[in-house]
Amino acid sequence: MHWSYSLGTNAIGILTQNAKAFTRAASILGVFVVGALTCVYGATAVNGLVIPNGTTQEAVEIVETVPASEIGNYENIIYENVADQTPAIGQEDASITELPSGNYKVTYFEYVETPVQINIQEILDGIMPKLIPLTITLLLYYLLAFKGCTPIKCILLILVIGLLGAGPFGLWTSLW
Repeated sequence: MHWSYSLGTNAIGILTQNAKAFTRAASILGVFVVGALTCVYGATAVNGLVIPNGTTQEAVEIVETVPASEIGNYENIIYENVADQTPAIGQEDASITELPSGNYKVTYFEYVETPVQINIQEILDGIMPKLIPLTITLLLYYLLAFKGCTPIKCILLILVIGLLGAGPFGLWTSLW
């Protein structure tokens, strides 16, 4: 402020000489900010794209208190050979404990089959987080800079891709 006051009206001429460089620097800063906002707020993800990959079995621990009259049923589950108490396959950590009340605490395992799926979005995030918004941004830059598309055409393209991806194809998180 003191500098421009001492220069007076000559300050306008000096500032306009540097206005072009200042405007260019502000434009570059704006491009960086828009790129960062695209990365941070670009919520485009292919959450709906998963590939089924068979099933797996998970052991689920079951603990029950049973009367002495029913203990034979559980021994058949836990032991392959009840006489020498050889554990059955998958029941190595199973146990039968007598409680002071005369009942038994039985711990054994049941195996639950669960489907396994390959999540494409997790793979893409492992390669590079927010890869899809970056790809869309670079595609729009390519169309604008090298193919001569107008911004209106790019907006319509993004609208069509978004509606088709969220609707019939189910690639993006549904908006419906």
